[in-house]
Amino acid sequence: QVFSIPHPRIGEIICAFAKLNNGMHCEVDELKQFLADKLTDYKIPEHIRFVDKFPRTALGKVTKFKLAEEMQKILKQ
Repeated sequence: QVFSIPHPRIGEIICAFAKLNNGMHCEVDELKQFLADKLTDYKIPEHIRFVDKFPRTALGKVTKFKLAEEMQKILKQ
């Protein structure tokens, strides 16, 4: 899931949480290299983290604002 969070200098930055299939392993650098082969530089998320599951609404939709809040907490640490 790709989303943006506020950045004090440039306005917003692109971030992502990714969920791997069972038994799969991937490092953040590997994923960024894969994306670099497919996307232009400015479309590649600056911060990527892996999760086991995504927060969802009662209807089953991913709650991106919760992902953004979580990423902001991670980056402040």
